[in-house]
Amino acid sequence: MSELVIIGGGFAGLKAALSAAYENKEHNGDIQISLISQNDSLVIRPRLYQNDPAAMKVALEPILEPLGINFIQGIVSEIDPSNKRVAINKSPLLEISVNYNQLVVAAGSVVKTPPVPGLAEHSFNIDSYEAAIEFDNHVLKAARLPDMAGHNCFVILGAGITGIELATELRSRIAAHSNAETAGNIEIVLIDQANHIGPTPESNAQAVYEQALQEANVTVKLGQTITEVSRTSVTLADGEQIETASVIVTAGLQANPLADLFDVDKDDLGRLIVDDSLRVKGIKNIFAAGDIAAAATDADHVTLMSCQHAMPMGAHAGYNAAHSMLGLPHRKFSQPNYLTCIDLGLSGGLLTKGWDRQVEKTGDEAKALKKNINENRIYPPAGSAENILAHSHIDAQWADSRE
Repeated sequence: MSELVIIGGGFAGLKAALSAAYENKEHNGDIQISLISQNDSLVIRPRLYQNDPAAMKVALEPILEPLGINFIQGIVSEIDPSNKRVAINKSPLLEISVNYNQLVVAAGSVVKTPPVPGLAEHSFNIDSYEAAIEFDNHVLKAARLPDMAGHNCFVILGAGITGIELATELRSRIAAHSNAETAGNIEIVLIDQANHIGPTPESNAQAVYEQALQEANVTVKLGQTITEVSRTSVTLADGEQIETASVIVTAGLQANPLADLFDVDKDDLGRLIVDDSLRVKGIKNIFAAGDIAAAATDADHVTLMSCQHAMPMGAHAGYNAAHSMLGLPHRKFSQPNYLTCIDLGLSGGLLTKGWDRQVEKTGDEAKALKKNINENRIYPPAGSAENILAHSHIDAQWADSRE
């Protein structure tokens, strides 16, 4: 029996496991698939800006067990490509190792915290399940004790997609924890060192962002940097001080530090550079997918850190890793079509098309699409082995990731 090991239980890792399981069954293979994850659930990370983040996860074992996929909960501490071995810390006192014939690295990303004095100690983020729960508990406290120093002001650092979604949703979250009056009285400040909102300055989506933030009564400060954060305030480079006990970092992502275990070239986000089969360049028998990998989508663009890219990358990595073990041809990865669907709170939503993010849909129509993506399309298949497999072949998974 040959061993396929997948590191990461997020969108890319789970897709890789399901895709590989389908190919193994389809071709009567003898592959043992193992998935390693620190968490026992798939975290629905794109939804962590919403209220009730505790509900934003799906248990992994009910999906993996029917397909005979071995689940190992633990933290990868070492990868030895020469001996094809992965070391895993299952607890502070227990380390195990597993061997592989092919390896898929899909360990995701972590939030990027700017090196500002006090920021790491006095800020929140919504990057992980645990961080989102911690922030939600803080929102509850701030909503119920609004007269405490700094509790009536929320400062969001980073006016990218996550920052926009959190800023336009935050009053609804305050209201859910208290009442409409309290939610209406809070101040929300969105700060970015760039001179534009969103990821692309030339996009005609700028006007849509600006209108939604205005309707959400969000104060936007562009071209600003912060110099210090304390428990009760933020200081800007121009000397302005904002009294707040709620600083949330949405300043972007970087590759999981696990990528540093490999002595290969990486991009400026620390991601492993892969070829069109999603094999890590410079290492045999190792594929990478999702936020930890940088893959060409076409001649001019590289994948972004989003589930829109993570899911098809995972499907392709699992397919190609299994095909390597089955002696079958690979399928080249490409994803030239790019869409972005953003939640704008009570203002509806925004759908953009293309890498320059030109507006396609706004308002209720885009909001309905975003709701469908968030609540249906990014969730994994469930139920019987037959149903899970029916939604696990590469073409089905590829279709799920596109509009």
